[in-house]
Amino acid sequence: MGRFEASWFDALGAALARDPLYRRISGHFGARILFQEGDRAAIVRLESGRIAEAQAPPPLTAPWDFALRGDAAAWDDFLAPVPRPGCQSIFALAKAGRMRAEGNWLVLIQNLWALTRFLELMRAHAEAARHAAS
Repeated sequence: MGRFEASWFDALGAALARDPLYRRISGHFGARILFQEGDRAAIVRLESGRIAEAQAPPPLTAPWDFALRGDAAAWDDFLAPVPRPGCQSIFALAKAGRMRAEGNWLVLIQNLWALTRFLELMRAHAEAARHAAS
Protein backbone atom coordinates (compact mmCIF):
# COMPACT_ATOMS: atom_id res chain seq x y z
CA MET A 1 0.00 0.00 0.00
CA GLY A 2 1.83 3.09 -1.23
CA ARG A 3 1.45 6.60 0.03
CA PHE A 4 -1.40 8.54 -1.60
CA GLU A 5 -3.14 5.45 -2.97
CA ALA A 6 -6.87 5.16 -2.29
CA SER A 7 -6.26 2.20 0.06
CA TRP A 8 -3.72 4.27 2.04
CA PHE A 9 -6.38 6.93 2.66
CA ASP A 10 -9.01 4.28 3.45
CA ALA A 11 -6.73 2.98 6.21
CA LEU A 12 -6.12 6.55 7.39
CA GLY A 13 -9.89 6.94 7.76
CA ALA A 14 -9.86 4.34 10.54
CA ALA A 15 -7.14 6.28 12.38
CA LEU A 16 -9.18 9.48 12.08
CA ALA A 17 -12.22 7.74 13.56
CA ARG A 18 -10.18 6.51 16.56
CA ASP A 19 -8.75 9.93 17.42
CA PRO A 20 -10.90 11.78 20.00
CA LEU A 21 -9.35 15.20 19.32
CA TYR A 22 -9.88 14.92 15.56
CA ARG A 23 -13.47 13.73 16.06
CA ARG A 24 -14.17 16.70 18.35
CA ILE A 25 -12.76 19.40 16.05
CA SER A 26 -13.68 18.04 12.62
CA GLY A 27 -17.47 17.80 12.80
CA HIS A 28 -17.94 20.53 10.19
CA PHE A 29 -14.83 19.74 8.14
CA GLY A 30 -15.99 19.18 4.59
CA ALA A 31 -13.63 19.64 1.68
CA ARG A 32 -12.07 18.01 -1.36
CA ILE A 33 -8.31 18.03 -0.86
CA LEU A 34 -5.87 17.30 -3.65
CA PHE A 35 -2.66 15.73 -2.36
CA GLN A 36 0.09 15.74 -4.96
CA GLU A 37 3.52 14.15 -4.79
CA GLY A 38 5.38 14.85 -8.00
CA ASP A 39 3.22 13.37 -10.75
CA ARG A 40 1.16 11.18 -8.36
CA ALA A 41 -2.03 12.60 -6.92
CA ALA A 42 -5.10 11.74 -4.90
CA ILE A 43 -8.26 13.64 -4.08
CA VAL A 44 -9.76 13.01 -0.67
CA ARG A 45 -13.36 14.09 -0.12
CA LEU A 46 -14.15 14.77 3.53
CA GLU A 47 -17.68 14.97 4.89
CA SER A 48 -18.11 15.90 8.55
CA GLY A 49 -14.42 15.10 9.03
CA ARG A 50 -14.71 11.57 7.68
CA ILE A 51 -13.09 10.35 4.50
CA ALA A 52 -16.08 9.80 2.24
CA GLU A 53 -14.03 9.01 -0.86
CA ALA A 54 -10.43 8.83 -2.00
CA GLN A 55 -9.64 8.88 -5.71
CA ALA A 56 -6.12 7.96 -6.75
CA PRO A 57 -5.34 8.85 -9.37
CA PRO A 58 -8.14 11.39 -9.63
CA PRO A 59 -9.94 12.06 -12.89
CA LEU A 60 -8.29 14.86 -14.85
CA THR A 61 -11.20 17.26 -14.34
CA ALA A 62 -12.08 16.29 -10.77
CA PRO A 63 -12.89 19.36 -8.67
CA TRP A 64 -11.01 20.15 -5.45
CA ASP A 65 -11.20 22.89 -2.85
CA PHE A 66 -7.52 23.16 -2.04
CA ALA A 67 -4.35 21.36 -2.98
CA LEU A 68 -1.21 20.42 -1.07
CA ARG A 69 1.59 19.86 -3.58
CA GLY A 70 5.18 18.82 -3.05
CA ASP A 71 7.79 16.47 -4.39
CA ALA A 72 8.51 13.08 -2.80
CA ALA A 73 11.38 14.47 -0.71
CA ALA A 74 9.15 17.22 0.75
CA TRP A 75 6.46 14.69 1.66
CA ASP A 76 9.10 12.31 3.11
CA ASP A 77 10.42 15.12 5.30
CA PHE A 78 6.94 16.27 6.33
CA LEU A 79 5.71 12.74 7.15
CA ALA A 80 8.85 11.75 9.07
CA PRO A 81 8.05 10.53 12.61
CA VAL A 82 9.87 13.59 14.00
CA PRO A 83 10.23 16.14 11.21
CA ARG A 84 13.36 18.22 11.28
CA PRO A 85 13.01 22.00 11.73
CA GLY A 86 11.45 23.61 8.69
CA CYS A 87 9.62 20.42 7.75
CA GLN A 88 7.11 20.28 10.59
CA SER A 89 4.24 21.92 8.71
CA ILE A 90 2.99 22.49 5.20
CA PHE A 91 3.44 26.22 5.78
CA ALA A 92 7.09 25.84 6.83
CA LEU A 93 7.72 23.75 3.71
CA ALA A 94 5.85 26.29 1.58
CA LYS A 95 7.98 29.11 3.01
CA ALA A 96 11.07 27.13 1.98
CA GLY A 97 9.63 26.69 -1.53
CA ARG A 98 9.31 22.92 -1.15
CA MET A 99 5.52 22.64 -0.99
CA ARG A 100 2.56 24.65 -2.25
CA ALA A 101 -0.89 25.16 -0.81
CA GLU A 102 -3.34 26.35 -3.47
CA GLY A 103 -7.04 26.81 -3.96
CA ASN A 104 -9.85 28.10 -1.80
CA TRP A 105 -8.06 29.68 1.15
CA LEU A 106 -11.34 30.35 2.93
CA VAL A 107 -12.09 26.61 3.14
CA LEU A 108 -8.52 25.87 4.20
CA ILE A 109 -8.41 28.53 6.92
CA GLN A 110 -11.92 27.79 8.23
CA ASN A 111 -10.81 24.20 8.76
CA LEU A 112 -7.19 24.86 9.72
CA TRP A 113 -7.31 23.25 13.16
CA ALA A 114 -8.98 20.09 11.84
CA LEU A 115 -6.64 20.05 8.82
CA THR A 116 -3.62 20.37 11.09
CA ARG A 117 -4.77 17.38 13.15
CA PHE A 118 -5.57 15.47 9.93
CA LEU A 119 -1.98 16.04 8.77
CA GLU A 120 -0.60 14.97 12.17
CA LEU A 121 -2.58 11.76 11.89
CA MET A 122 -1.27 11.31 8.34
CA ARG A 123 2.24 11.42 9.83
CA ALA A 124 1.37 8.76 12.41
CA HIS A 125 -0.33 6.66 9.73
CA ALA A 126 2.71 6.92 7.44
CA GLU A 127 4.93 5.72 10.28
CA ALA A 128 2.61 2.78 11.02
CA ALA A 129 2.59 1.88 7.30
CA ARG A 130 6.43 1.95 7.24
CA HIS A 131 6.57 -0.43 10.19
CA ALA A 132 3.99 -2.75 8.65
CA ALA A 133 5.98 -2.89 5.39
CA SER A 134 9.22 -3.85 7.15
